[in-house]
Amino acid sequence: MEQHIREGELGVDWLKDHSAGSGPYILMRWERNEVVDMVANATYWRGIPPVKRIVIRDMPEPSAQRIALERGDIDVAWDLTAQMRQEIRTAKTPGLNIVVVPGHGMEYVGMNVKYAPLAKEQVREAVRFAIDYNAILQGVLRGEGLPLQTFIPSGYLGHNRALPFKQDLNKARQLLAEGGYPNGFEVELATQAPHASRPDVAQVIQDNLGKVGIKVKITTGTGAVVLPKYREQGLQMVLWGWGVDYPDPDALAKPFADGTIRQLAYRNAWMDPKATDLTKKAALERDPARRIAMYKELTELVAHKGPFAILYQFADAWVLRSYVKGFEEAAALATFHFDFTKISKVRQ
Repeated sequence: MEQHIREGELGVDWLKDHSAGSGPYILMRWERNEVVDMVANATYWRGIPPVKRIVIRDMPEPSAQRIALERGDIDVAWDLTAQMRQEIRTAKTPGLNIVVVPGHGMEYVGMNVKYAPLAKEQVREAVRFAIDYNAILQGVLRGEGLPLQTFIPSGYLGHNRALPFKQDLNKARQLLAEGGYPNGFEVELATQAPHASRPDVAQVIQDNLGKVGIKVKITTGTGAVVLPKYREQGLQMVLWGWGVDYPDPDALAKPFADGTIRQLAYRNAWMDPKATDLTKKAALERDPARRIAMYKELTELVAHKGPFAILYQFADAWVLRSYVKGFEEAAALATFHFDFTKISKVRQ
């Protein structure tokens, strides 16, 4: 490591493509968007891990993952679609196990208020009432998700269980008229593809909004393509997700409600002084009961006035060969995290 340090940068450039850790595995090969190949560290201070080699392959297409899993080319797939997992359950495919656990984040539609129609609160509320949330949860996700319409997920202090929106097309049309768009409008919805669920969810939203006169054009791209535009307020409407960075409601209030930081509210050009002020005060409040009350007020404000339609809370799901033991998600937040030292392959 020392030989790669240049003045002032502490080896950061070298570490972009290399590893210098002391964990249970040694990085042998890494190819961007292709593969991570690791071997067990024989000098690891807690002992050599049971599995001597871990290969993580980047397979963006869920169908390719399924074929590789059923063929035995891979042992674990964690990005199959909910439909695929349901088919595996129904068929009782031998040799495969499915694990589903509640996730630490949510899927949402972001609405950029720089785009004239979405600048109107009534129009954004109309979008929320036009969406069939149950069709997404039960149809696309096959029940692998939790109902959620506010920005703090279940299990966190300040979680608001309220579900104020249920598809009501007449109410959506009324709100569009009040907002000055009785005949609807055209809008571009950007999302990620390939992805296990977003293209299908986008189709549901396109169909839902079309019923009230909002003509949705879906555009897709990888995260590397979509996110830079989103971060610079360059999208009219976006279907995306957000995970918790640290286990506190402030990790969600800041991105969703504080327009002064370059996060989700900013990306949708939304700035509400009351929401920003409440976010800052709630972060500093030491009394749990008062904090809960403050987050209740804040989540309700953002739910009705903000630039989001929150669709559901994630469920993390993966399918693995039955001989894989100990493959459990560790205490993770915004990312998958697995303790590879607990994994073993036990063939009967």
